[in-house]
Amino acid sequence: ATPLWALAAARIGALVVCMTVPRRSAVASDIDTSEDAPLPVIDVRTKEFVELRTQASAQAMLALFVRPGCGSCVAVMKSANERAAELSAAVSVVYIVDGTYGAQLTDEQLAVDFGGQPVMADGAAITARTLGLPASRPHGVLIGRDGKAVLPYANGTEECLALMDAISAAVAPEAHV
Repeated sequence: ATPLWALAAARIGALVVCMTVPRRSAVASDIDTSEDAPLPVIDVRTKEFVELRTQASAQAMLALFVRPGCGSCVAVMKSANERAAELSAAVSVVYIVDGTYGAQLTDEQLAVDFGGQPVMADGAAITARTLGLPASRPHGVLIGRDGKAVLPYANGTEECLALMDAISAAVAPEAHV
Protein backbone atom coordinates (compact mmCIF):
# COMPACT_ATOMS: atom_id res chain seq x y z
CA ALA A 1 0.00 0.00 0.00
CA THR A 2 2.96 2.33 0.54
CA PRO A 3 3.73 2.72 -3.20
CA LEU A 4 0.10 3.73 -3.94
CA TRP A 5 0.15 6.33 -1.15
CA ALA A 6 3.43 7.69 -2.48
CA LEU A 7 2.02 7.90 -6.00
CA ALA A 8 -1.16 9.61 -4.76
CA ALA A 9 0.85 12.09 -2.69
CA ALA A 10 3.07 12.89 -5.69
CA ARG A 11 0.05 13.52 -7.93
CA ILE A 12 -1.61 15.73 -5.33
CA GLY A 13 1.65 17.63 -4.87
CA ALA A 14 1.99 18.15 -8.61
CA LEU A 15 -1.62 19.35 -8.83
CA VAL A 16 -1.08 21.85 -6.01
CA VAL A 17 2.06 23.17 -7.71
CA CYS A 18 0.23 23.54 -11.04
CA MET A 19 -2.62 25.40 -9.37
CA THR A 20 -0.44 27.79 -7.39
CA VAL A 21 2.33 28.67 -9.85
CA PRO A 22 1.26 31.73 -11.85
CA ARG A 23 1.02 31.22 -15.58
CA ARG A 24 2.92 33.49 -17.92
CA SER A 25 1.00 35.52 -20.43
CA ALA A 26 2.12 35.45 -24.05
CA VAL A 27 5.24 37.51 -24.51
CA ALA A 28 7.24 38.27 -27.63
CA SER A 29 9.48 35.26 -27.04
CA ASP A 30 6.39 33.02 -27.05
CA ILE A 31 5.41 34.10 -30.57
CA ASP A 32 6.05 31.63 -33.39
CA THR A 33 8.04 33.63 -35.93
CA SER A 34 8.65 30.85 -38.41
CA GLU A 35 7.91 31.69 -42.03
CA ASP A 36 4.77 29.54 -42.01
CA ALA A 37 3.42 30.58 -38.59
CA PRO A 38 -0.26 31.55 -38.63
CA LEU A 39 -1.10 35.23 -39.12
CA PRO A 40 -4.41 35.54 -37.23
CA VAL A 41 -6.56 38.70 -37.38
CA ILE A 42 -10.20 39.62 -36.87
CA ASP A 43 -12.28 41.15 -39.67
CA VAL A 44 -13.49 44.45 -38.19
CA ARG A 45 -16.76 44.39 -40.17
CA THR A 46 -17.85 40.79 -39.65
CA LYS A 47 -15.97 40.10 -36.38
CA GLU A 48 -14.83 36.80 -37.88
CA PHE A 49 -11.41 35.21 -37.53
CA VAL A 50 -9.23 35.41 -40.64
CA GLU A 51 -5.87 33.76 -41.26
CA LEU A 52 -3.95 36.02 -43.65
CA ARG A 53 -1.81 33.29 -45.24
CA THR A 54 -4.94 31.30 -46.09
CA GLN A 55 -6.75 34.36 -47.40
CA ALA A 56 -3.75 35.23 -49.63
CA SER A 57 -3.99 31.83 -51.34
CA ALA A 58 -6.82 33.18 -53.51
CA GLN A 59 -4.92 36.35 -54.52
CA ALA A 60 -1.62 37.81 -53.36
CA MET A 61 -2.15 40.34 -50.61
CA LEU A 62 -0.74 43.72 -49.71
CA ALA A 63 -1.20 44.00 -45.95
CA LEU A 64 -0.85 47.61 -44.84
CA PHE A 65 -0.25 47.94 -41.11
CA VAL A 66 -1.61 51.37 -40.23
CA ARG A 67 -2.89 53.37 -37.29
CA PRO A 68 -5.89 55.67 -37.78
CA GLY A 69 -4.96 59.28 -37.05
CA CYS A 70 -1.25 58.70 -37.75
CA GLY A 71 -0.16 61.31 -40.32
CA SER A 72 2.24 58.96 -42.10
CA CYS A 73 -0.40 56.25 -42.20
CA VAL A 74 -3.01 58.61 -43.65
CA ALA A 75 -0.74 59.30 -46.65
CA VAL A 76 -0.34 55.56 -47.27
CA MET A 77 -4.07 54.92 -46.86
CA LYS A 78 -4.96 57.77 -49.21
CA SER A 79 -2.59 56.46 -51.88
CA ALA A 80 -3.84 52.87 -51.53
CA ASN A 81 -7.46 54.03 -51.74
CA GLU A 82 -6.75 56.09 -54.87
CA ARG A 83 -4.94 53.15 -56.51
CA ALA A 84 -7.40 50.47 -55.41
CA ALA A 85 -8.50 49.59 -58.94
CA GLU A 86 -4.99 49.24 -60.40
CA LEU A 87 -3.61 47.42 -57.34
CA SER A 88 -6.51 44.95 -57.38
CA ALA A 89 -5.23 43.56 -60.69
CA ALA A 90 -2.32 42.05 -58.74
CA VAL A 91 -3.12 42.07 -55.03
CA SER A 92 -5.93 42.44 -52.57
CA VAL A 93 -5.28 45.39 -50.29
CA VAL A 94 -6.00 44.70 -46.63
CA TYR A 95 -5.56 47.19 -43.82
CA ILE A 96 -4.32 45.87 -40.48
CA VAL A 97 -4.96 48.00 -37.39
CA ASP A 98 -4.21 47.43 -33.72
CA GLY A 99 -6.98 45.56 -31.91
CA THR A 100 -7.96 48.58 -29.82
CA TYR A 101 -8.37 50.76 -32.90
CA GLY A 102 -10.32 48.09 -34.72
CA ALA A 103 -12.93 47.94 -31.98
CA GLN A 104 -13.46 51.72 -32.13
CA LEU A 105 -13.87 52.15 -35.90
CA THR A 106 -17.25 53.38 -37.12
CA ASP A 107 -18.94 52.39 -40.37
CA GLU A 108 -18.23 55.89 -41.70
CA GLN A 109 -14.50 55.56 -40.94
CA LEU A 110 -14.42 52.16 -42.61
CA ALA A 111 -16.00 53.62 -45.76
CA VAL A 112 -14.14 56.95 -45.91
CA ASP A 113 -10.73 56.39 -44.29
CA PHE A 114 -10.25 52.85 -45.57
CA GLY A 115 -12.00 53.25 -48.92
CA GLY A 116 -14.20 50.21 -48.35
CA GLN A 117 -11.14 47.91 -48.34
CA PRO A 118 -11.05 45.06 -45.82
CA VAL A 119 -9.89 46.14 -42.36
CA MET A 120 -8.51 43.58 -39.92
CA ALA A 121 -7.70 43.99 -36.25
CA ASP A 122 -4.46 42.50 -34.98
CA GLY A 123 -5.34 41.85 -31.36
CA ALA A 124 -2.28 41.98 -29.09
CA ALA A 125 -0.19 42.63 -32.23
CA ILE A 126 0.39 38.88 -32.66
CA THR A 127 0.54 39.07 -36.45
CA ALA A 128 2.83 42.13 -36.45
CA ARG A 129 5.16 40.45 -33.95
CA THR A 130 5.10 37.17 -35.89
CA LEU A 131 6.30 39.10 -38.94
CA GLY A 132 8.91 40.92 -36.85
CA LEU A 133 7.39 44.37 -37.41
CA PRO A 134 8.20 47.14 -34.94
CA ALA A 135 5.38 48.97 -33.16
CA SER A 136 5.74 52.05 -35.35
CA ARG A 137 3.46 52.41 -38.36
CA PRO A 138 2.99 52.28 -41.36
CA HIS A 139 4.36 49.02 -42.76
CA GLY A 140 3.57 47.18 -45.97
CA VAL A 141 3.88 43.41 -46.25
CA LEU A 142 3.36 41.57 -49.51
CA ILE A 143 2.05 38.03 -48.96
CA GLY A 144 2.19 35.72 -51.96
CA ARG A 145 -0.37 33.12 -52.95
CA ASP A 146 1.93 30.55 -51.36
CA GLY A 147 1.35 32.30 -48.01
CA LYS A 148 4.94 33.49 -47.73
CA ALA A 149 5.67 37.09 -46.80
CA VAL A 150 8.02 38.71 -49.30
CA LEU A 151 11.09 40.33 -47.79
CA PRO A 152 12.04 43.04 -47.21
CA TYR A 153 8.96 44.62 -45.72
CA ALA A 154 8.14 48.25 -46.46
CA ASN A 155 8.82 50.38 -43.39
CA GLY A 156 7.48 53.92 -43.28
CA THR A 157 5.55 56.07 -45.71
CA GLU A 158 8.14 56.28 -48.50
CA GLU A 159 8.77 52.53 -48.62
CA CYS A 160 5.04 51.73 -48.54
CA LEU A 161 4.42 54.15 -51.43
CA ALA A 162 7.39 52.69 -53.34
CA LEU A 163 6.00 49.16 -52.83
CA MET A 164 2.65 50.26 -54.27
CA ASP A 165 4.50 51.93 -57.18
CA ALA A 166 6.32 48.65 -57.87
CA ILE A 167 3.08 46.65 -57.81
CA SER A 168 1.38 49.16 -60.11
CA ALA A 169 4.32 49.10 -62.52
CA ALA A 170 4.31 45.30 -62.60
CA VAL A 171 0.68 45.18 -63.74
CA ALA A 172 0.74 48.20 -66.03
CA PRO A 173 -0.20 47.31 -69.65
CA GLU A 174 3.22 48.36 -70.97
CA ALA A 175 4.91 45.97 -68.52
CA HIS A 176 3.39 43.04 -70.45
CA VAL A 177 4.52 44.13 -73.90
